[in-house]
Amino acid sequence: METTAIFLKQLQNALSGSIDPRTMIHLTRELIPDYEISTPDGLPESFTPSRVDIAAQIVKDIQSHNLIIPFINIMLRIQFIGYMGRKYKISGFTDLLKSLYEMGFSLDSKSGVIYENPAYRVSRNWGILQEGNDYSFCFMWTDLVNYSSIVRNYSKSEVQKFYSDYMHIIRTNVEKRNGRIWFVDGDGILSAFHFSDSNQSGVLSAIEILHTVHDYNLFSKTINNEMQIRISIEAGSCEYSDNHEDTKKCEIIQKTISNEKKAKPNTAMISRNVAMSVDEMITSCFYTESKSTSADYYFYKLEWEK
Repeated sequence: METTAIFLKQLQNALSGSIDPRTMIHLTRELIPDYEISTPDGLPESFTPSRVDIAAQIVKDIQSHNLIIPFINIMLRIQFIGYMGRKYKISGFTDLLKSLYEMGFSLDSKSGVIYENPAYRVSRNWGILQEGNDYSFCFMWTDLVNYSSIVRNYSKSEVQKFYSDYMHIIRTNVEKRNGRIWFVDGDGILSAFHFSDSNQSGVLSAIEILHTVHDYNLFSKTINNEMQIRISIEAGSCEYSDNHEDTKKCEIIQKTISNEKKAKPNTAMISRNVAMSVDEMITSCFYTESKSTSADYYFYKLEWEK
């Protein structure tokens, strides 16, 4: 039996062996509002399905809605935090987690949430975020400086190679810290961080991007022009959507994109909101352009020592 089939059977057994039918249905309604157990064809409406049958139907339905991982996270929550004032001991949960790891998922140690392991797959929603729900994110906007000049002055193949190198630098450093590229708009790239210390992950990713660009300009550039980028980082709540245009309407994303113009070439800019939640050892590497002790923005730039 393949891993997925084994996992689904384990999930069915965990439900039927640990949770009463009424609670199973209420938990399912957190993901599928107004969910009801259907009566099999040919049987009277008064027929009462067994606990095992209810668990099997729920597993089948949440799989058809692509909600298996969000449902597992609900089960994690009721075991460790509780539901309606009661904690549930989920039978066989260790085996469930083992199967999930084999299927390419990981457990975030801080939030206690299952998400896809980027070593196996990379989805825009980490495999768990639901359309229309609000979540907290750290957003990073990166933009090439004077890209239009490069397009004018170099051949199509040279421009494509330059742009490909730029995309590779951003993607590699973002995904290394469990971030996701949400959309690309011309030479601008929006990345999102959601798990663990998302703000710190975003800031460290920005620093690493600037260092990678610095090394690229010294050792790997394929045209005479150096690669120059600006980075803006902001944090806040946003409604998740798979649609690019809907995503761009989010206020915090619009702010992240517009703030990028405040940064100088090859500089990362973070808001005070982000800086306050990041380790002081990291923020000590940033400078402000204000004499105030509560500056709105902090900047990081890699420069030769003077």
